[in-house]
Amino acid sequence: DLGTSALLQHVLAEFLERGYLRAHLNRTLPEYRLRRDALDGALREHAPPGVTWTVPDRGVVLWLALPRGVDPEAAFEEAGRRGVLVSPSSVFGVDARPTPGLRLTFCAEGPKRVAEGGKRLGEALRALMKHRSRSGDGTAIGTV
Repeated sequence: DLGTSALLQHVLAEFLERGYLRAHLNRTLPEYRLRRDALDGALREHAPPGVTWTVPDRGVVLWLALPRGVDPEAAFEEAGRRGVLVSPSSVFGVDARPTPGLRLTFCAEGPKRVAEGGKRLGEALRALMKHRSRSGDGTAIGTV
């Protein structure tokens, strides 16, 4: 089990046996929907053309597909410079050429901060894509 705490396993088992999961979900799911919708709204307003995503109906992760030529590692770095933490697709790929994208989670911050993160990410991507269009050669931004 990769070292999961036995105490935590017992606590979770008790939590489930007492039926607390439903009440927990009734509190958390509406909040996660607010956060998801805040991120979606900010991306709709600030993401540059060519960036796509699907609004998830489950979970706490949104996958952002990047346009051809935008390097996920460069997007990760540029977003980080703007105070936004994202996960580049290279972390999740099993081969040398994963689909270029970013994994965005929206569960740890409130709607206002999630929306601000979406705005800053949009600005970061816009800056990368502007640089790419100025180079005119179609090479991936941020690659060697």
